[in-house]
Amino acid sequence: MNATPKFLLEGSYYALVQCGRLLTGAVILYKAGDYSTAVGLAALAHEELGRSWYLKDQRKKVVSGEPVSVEEIREACKNHVVKQEWGQASVVQRFTVDSIYGKLLQERNRADPQSKERQEYDRQVDDITERQMGRTPQARHNERMKAFYVEPNELDTDWNKPWEKDKAAALPFIEDALNDYGMQRNSVWVLEILKGDDPELAQAVEAWKDRPALPHRPSLY
Repeated sequence: MNATPKFLLEGSYYALVQCGRLLTGAVILYKAGDYSTAVGLAALAHEELGRSWYLKDQRKKVVSGEPVSVEEIREACKNHVVKQEWGQASVVQRFTVDSIYGKLLQERNRADPQSKERQEYDRQVDDITERQMGRTPQARHNERMKAFYVEPNELDTDWNKPWEKDKAAALPFIEDALNDYGMQRNSVWVLEILKGDDPELAQAVEAWKDRPALPHRPSLY
């Protein structure tokens, strides 16, 4: 059976809803001290973010006249690492001017290129970029596995114990997932923005009167 634009719109939107729900659970567990399970849920949330982006892209194909089967979609979404890759591609170079990264870039651009202040801004931007790009799809998947399963470690000399996950190590992983979700929630699915970027999709979203609300981006603090 071939997928319809309506079917793919619903799937893409529902996947983003689930991403927000998983992140809400991750934040609750993080605050309760269960850092490994919080990381695991954040990794799963990032997969759903990738699924949302993938289904949105498949909808574009169908709207343009290219058939896409439901079975093809089901098979594509079985690979966890691939879904992490879709999620990563959806947020590269995407940020809002009001985000921490956006404000940092603005401050850097105002600073004298030869000043120590500019050098410090450059260092902070490089740190953020390195951290973001370091979250490769395979690395995210590996973090998910370590968050949930007791398995031999890399040296085969001991066991991975998820409950020993360090709070400080868990924090940036969860923050990255929260930021990625916030970017997509507050840019891709805002009707006012959609009307300029993709009028056809904006019309379809606006006509979907009973669509559920997207969860708010939860806060770790």
